[in-house]
Amino acid sequence: MTMTAHTSAETDHDLPNPEPIMQLASGFMAAKHLFAASELGLFEALGEGPTDLRGLAARTGLTARATRISADAMVALGMLERRGEQYVNTETAAAFLAGGSPADLRPLLRFWDKISFPAWEDLADALARGPKHQIFDLEAALQPIASIGIEAFSAGPSLALPDTVDLSGNRRLLDIGAAPAPGPSRWRATARN
Repeated sequence: MTMTAHTSAETDHDLPNPEPIMQLASGFMAAKHLFAASELGLFEALGEGPTDLRGLAARTGLTARATRISADAMVALGMLERRGEQYVNTETAAAFLAGGSPADLRPLLRFWDKISFPAWEDLADALARGPKHQIFDLEAALQPIASIGIEAFSAGPSLALPDTVDLSGNRRLLDIGAAPAPGPSRWRATARN
């Protein structure tokens, strides 16, 4: 068997495009930008209506530089639009991130950012040696974030339940869910005609 030497140009030409790897590896950056924009109140501030950079900075209490970084990242990720000098929520951001609808996903983003994301940071070690602790072994300050985040995650299916489950002949549906703060579970009976 003979081996032939390839020049760098020949080898590079034969390589596939690394774009899928780059997208996967950098995906956490997009998520962290989304988490930050939500936590800093960008979408909620734009729920008041379109505004320019200065107005958005004033509404959020951020510096102009921080506002531009976060807002432009959200434009690049398709959560905000820029119309001239004005920033505006996209339809999706207005529906789920501005705080004006029952389908508010901001608590879920906070759950992913503060609880889920840190749990994934040591994934290789957890796979090799086992997890250091369970994800729901939370300190007291994180318990409300977990409860409210899970509630936000289940809000959509809960709202769709009456339209997807045949409850004919039944007047009530018992919903047993976690309380939004530490404490006993809620028992809520929902009337249905």
